[in-house]
Parts: sequence; structure tokens; C-alpha cells
Amino acid sequence: MKKVLFVLLLTSFLAACGDSSATEEESNNRAEEENNDSQTEEVDAETSNDEPVADTQKKLGLRTEDIFNAELFEEQEESLRSYDYENMKIDVVDNDPFRIFVYYTDDSEYASGLVLRNNGNNKDLSKEIFDFFYNDMDESIQNASRQFKRADGDNYLIGVIFNGEIDIDNPPIDLSEISGKDFFLDEENVELYRNALNTAEYQEIYNKATSYLDNNEVSEYDSANEIIEILEPIQDYMDEIEIEYDDFDDVSTLYYQGLNDISSENYIVPFITTEENSMNLLVGFEKEDWLFADNVILNIDGERETLGTFDFDTETLGGSLIREEDTKTNIDEELIEKIIDADEVKVRFEGSKGEIDYTLTANDINAIKTISSFNGIRNDLSNLLHRFENN
Repeated sequence: MKKVLFVLLLTSFLAACGDSSATEEESNNRAEEENNDSQTEEVDAETSNDEPVADTQKKLGLRTEDIFNAELFEEQEESLRSYDYENMKIDVVDNDPFRIFVYYTDDSEYASGLVLRNNGNNKDLSKEIFDFFYNDMDESIQNASRQFKRADGDNYLIGVIFNGEIDIDNPPIDLSEISGKDFFLDEENVELYRNALNTAEYQEIYNKATSYLDNNEVSEYDSANEIIEILEPIQDYMDEIEIEYDDFDDVSTLYYQGLNDISSENYIVPFITTEENSMNLLVGFEKEDWLFADNVILNIDGERETLGTFDFDTETLGGSLIREEDTKTNIDEELIEKIIDADEVKVRFEGSKGEIDYTLTANDINAIKTISSFNGIRNDLSNLLHRFENN
């Protein structure tokens, strides 16, 4: 199914580009030629054997704006990035997992080359199925162009180059090489970044990226700018968290300051780990005598919400003092927003021995708001480095 889909996408892509690049004048010329052919029975044999000559000014007959008419890159205008050099301009358009490179030489209005790249996770696809369907291009352009297809690690490339104007064996497809500079091109930055990801020291990453930008003239597409964009929203919360690192499992857990365990006063503990992408809730209590809780219900400004099923762990703390707790993962983001915005939130623990009610404090609400702000942060940072290393 993947193979068929990719071939169909490529077919529709170049068909759409070809259609969009044809001008009204070219259409009229073709119609006139067809009319002349129908009225003329004698054809000069020598002329009919001549191959069509490509217009060296129009090259492939495509411009970057035509790319957005293809189904594969519809509505992807905001992803466009342009890189200017002395004798070349490269436009890059993304629609994950696809990326297309459009090459212009010597300030030409029309592209000299197109390379379509399928990024990663396609080891089941052989490069033979990556055929570049450019039959909708004029025959003269086909005759003056070379197509190629090849596997490049986990990535697959297909392309067409006009008149040898781009090195067909080495078209520029590495963004770090195209841009010439990037935060991740410094090995020390990458090492710090990886270590800080594992230990959840996001402030360290933010400070390093900020320092890099302050001390270097870089492109707006530099990875450091994306790092800042990811981490800027949580800057106000960085001083409100505490981090516990487990060096055996190489996992860090983020808690709200002073709220990292259930107690006789703390009934709900939000946290997030570097193994997960969303906030968890540790819920429970310490009290005299067993409740044998099996359900937790929220009352949010009078609206009843359930957190789902539970399987509470029980522990005797000494004498008649007991502890019951369970962890709820993947808390719904809409529910989190309701809790944060509510005037009052009550929690009811139900069990075979009765029930316990607890009203969330302002500190509880702030803890949930703070920890939930870290949802997705590690994944976003990790994916940023992965995309750079694989693009």
C-alpha cells in the first residue's frame, strides 16, 4: 500500500506542476500546431525527424509557486525556506515526510532542478519503485534533462536536472550544508543537548541556545531559533519545578516544588518523566484505617468527571495508619484545562469501606498548571535533533 501511495503521489505531483506551468500562449501554440497538422498532408521528413529543442531560458518550465499546486504540497507555503548563494538559489518546501528542493541557477526565473526526498522509516521500500514521472513535461525538456533515483540511507531521492546545470550525483540536499551554519553543527552543543534531554535540564538547553544566538550571525532557520521557540513558553515555570534523576534507569522526573509524594496533606501529585510525553497524576491519601479505594471522581464547579478505573496500592505505615495510592497516566488535556480554569475542584475517593472528599488547594492547581506546561517538551526537542541529523 505504501508503494502504490507514493507512486500515485509522485504522479499527481508532477502532473499538477506540469499543468500549472503551462502558459496560455503555449496552449494556443499547441492548438495552432495541431490545426496546421490536420490541414497539411505533406510533412517535411527532415524536419519531422528533428528532436524538439528545449528553451534554455525556461529550463524545466517550473517555478516554486507551481509546487504548491501539486497535491503533495498544497497549502504548504508557510514551510518555504529560501537560501541564496552567488550562483544559485535553493527553495526548500516541507510536507513531512516529504521535502522538495527547487534549484535556480544564475538568477533564472525557472528551476534548473527538482529533488523530492522521502525522509526515513521506509526501509521496506526499494529504490526501484521511486520512479520520477515527468511525462507531462514537454518532450524538449525531457530530452534536455536527466532523471535519477536512489536510496540514501533511510532516505529516498528522486529528481530531474535540466541540461546538467546541477551536479546530478551530488545535489545539495543537506540543510546544514545548504545553510552553512547551525547550532547542531557544533559537537559540544549536541553533547550538552543530549545530556540535558536525559536529565530534563531544559533551562541549560535554553541558555546555551540563547548564548549561541547572541554570539553568532545565523539564519532564521537555525535550529537554535526552534529551540527557543519550544522552550520560551515554559520559562516562567522553570524555577517552580524540581527534578529527580534516576541514574540507574537514566530517567528524570519533574515535580512541582515541594509536591513530590502523597501524604496526609497531599492527595494529588502531578509529574512528568523523560520517558513520557504528557503529565501523570499520582493520587492517594494517608489516613487511619483502610478505605480500599477503587474509584476517583472529580467535581469541577459542580460538573462530575471521572478519572477512569484504578487499582490502588496499599501500604501499612505503622499502627492503624495506612497509605493507598495509584497513578493515572495520559491525562486528557481538556480535563486539565477544566481543572486549571475552575473556581473549585473536589476529589472523591470511593472504596468498599466508604469515601473521602478533598478540595484541591491553590497550590494543587498551580502544580497541575506548571507540570502540564511541560507536556510534549522533551519529544519536541528530541524530534528537532532527530530531524536535523536525518535531513
